[in-house]
Amino acid sequence: MFEKYMEPALRKLSPEIAKRRPGPQLWSRRRQNAHKRPSIKGAGAPVPPLLRGQALQSARRASPGSQTLTNLKERLEDLDKEGIDLQFIYPSFLLHVNAWPDGVLAMEYARAYNTWLAEACSRAPDRLKAVGVVSLQDAQGAATELGRLRELEVNAVMINGTVGAKRLDHPDHEAFFAAADRLKMPIAVHFSLQFPVVDKLFEHHFPNRVLAGILPIMAA
Repeated sequence: MFEKYMEPALRKLSPEIAKRRPGPQLWSRRRQNAHKRPSIKGAGAPVPPLLRGQALQSARRASPGSQTLTNLKERLEDLDKEGIDLQFIYPSFLLHVNAWPDGVLAMEYARAYNTWLAEACSRAPDRLKAVGVVSLQDAQGAATELGRLRELEVNAVMINGTVGAKRLDHPDHEAFFAAADRLKMPIAVHFSLQFPVVDKLFEHHFPNRVLAGILPIMAA
């Protein structure tokens, strides 16, 4: 996806597959594993497997072609089995893109993903709806991307509840929210685990996760 849709000059920085033995293969960015979990009690949630081949079939009900949107027929068949008439598709690898310090590169990943997902969903527009993603580390770039998402007929955009050490109500994000309001673009907010100080108040991962993910959103 990224090698096809990223700008040619930046494709050398596209995400890679980080292979681990033993264990699942993971997407990584610039050789840094984006799925690393905190080394504290309770943080041992399994990481997602590589979206490729048989590695998916044993762990999930949907086929690999369905999960990766490479086989639209299988995805629609899976929706029918589950009784789902309309599905809004959210990002996975890019869920915490707001935490990446390089906002310009993060936005390049986001643009590539948004283009790919919009094209995939356009093949079954009555059943599949794309939800775009942006990085507020580059708020102006995110604002510009909203206009492109409208042109791609993307129905909503997802952001994290925090942007590094900044809450969503920080003035640096005003350009993005002004553009979303002007374009009437719905915003979905996903909680984040990386808000400083709050994410290390307790020795167990669960209360840290609740506080770091929810409290900054409530305070914004």
